[in-house]
Amino acid sequence: MAKNSSIEWTKHTLNLWWGCMEVHSGCLNCYAKIWAERWGLKLWGRNSIRRKIKSSFQDVYKFQRDAEKAGEMHRVFVGSMMDIFEKPKGMFDENTKILVKDEDEFWNTGQLRDRFFNEVVPNCPNLMFLLLTKRPSNINKYIPESWKTNPPKNVMFGTSVVNQQTANDLIPQLYKVNGQRFLSVEPQLDEIDLTVKMKESDLRLIDTVDWIINGGESGRVKRPFNTDWGRVLRDQCKENGVSFFFKQVDKIIPIPDDLKIFEFPKYHTLINNNNMKTTLKTTLSKEERISNNNTKCALALEKGYKYDRETGKIIGQRNKAINAQINGYTIISFLVDGKRTYLYGTTFIEYILKSENESISLEEIELAKAYVKPSTTYLAEKRALKEAQKQKSLVDVVTQEIIADTPEVNLVDKSFNFNWKHMKFRKGVKKNRRQSRLMA
Repeated sequence: MAKNSSIEWTKHTLNLWWGCMEVHSGCLNCYAKIWAERWGLKLWGRNSIRRKIKSSFQDVYKFQRDAEKAGEMHRVFVGSMMDIFEKPKGMFDENTKILVKDEDEFWNTGQLRDRFFNEVVPNCPNLMFLLLTKRPSNINKYIPESWKTNPPKNVMFGTSVVNQQTANDLIPQLYKVNGQRFLSVEPQLDEIDLTVKMKESDLRLIDTVDWIINGGESGRVKRPFNTDWGRVLRDQCKENGVSFFFKQVDKIIPIPDDLKIFEFPKYHTLINNNNMKTTLKTTLSKEERISNNNTKCALALEKGYKYDRETGKIIGQRNKAINAQINGYTIISFLVDGKRTYLYGTTFIEYILKSENESISLEEIELAKAYVKPSTTYLAEKRALKEAQKQKSLVDVVTQEIIADTPEVNLVDKSFNFNWKHMKFRKGVKKNRRQSRLMA
């Protein structure tokens, strides 16, 4: 189980069990199988039993609580070490005990799957479950009957394709499933054209899905990936309004700038995953963003927010100037149906000015915005603070390295073990033992 998964297109990964069986050429270098073999576990193949993951249900409810607390929809990839739509298999637990019918609560993978569908999915509305399979023909066999006509809004069904043949075979099977659908074209092993029509249909392959994840293979024995294959899919997605997420070339070669596209379906509430190296982008169009902002501005006016032209400030609900800021920008905050809505002051001012005068110049708008934007002094101080923190961090690192490299010094020389209690000195007189004997 992985919280804050290293997989770029998901927040978490969830596995109910561990183990699977190869289906097509994309499975050749399966990392999950290699990992199992390193642990000495024989979990792959038709006759092998699977290992039950003890913490899976406990973990998924923790994911739900975190997402609910944040007021977000978090993506959960189901099946990084398994295939959720594989035929039921026997299981053993974390102590290698084989689970037996009538002795154990769950003794095959099909029971875990049923519990997940009927209990977990309905009770985790803040999790978007990404059910990825290489067996799309099994989806309708194993999902609850009610899902066939009323699929859950927090589930996406996906399948893995690697070349034109797998695309032609598996995508039509996925299309038979009602609901939101996506493709994982990873590892891509050859060029794929998704604009071709499905067999016995006027629909093209790309018309059947909402989202495409693309990338090459990674690992020691990775097969080659041509970035032009990714560009073909990128262009086809753009032309047909399908969200496109490019994951990787091979984890070593950097992603070309023109393939740095990290889109999600617009009905996903997105977050920035701290493990990601890039900022995620939504597929909302410019027109949709403007419409959303205009709706917020209209609500702010209804709540009593005003723009004072004389002072250049925004007046809040209590008839006082707003001082709340985010990164130096004045921010408006109010409740709508119990949910807090945030709006930048710059957006609010532009909305009011354009509503009152459609022919207003951009220069006038920018001049009005200057009062609620970060001042040059603020930005200079912020840059100075950032630089100071950077220098301090650098000094701390260097200091730690010096301390680590400095040999330990023992300030006490234990070779001189004096017993000072028996030493007697007379003031101003220094005598050795021989002088004392002569005097006697």
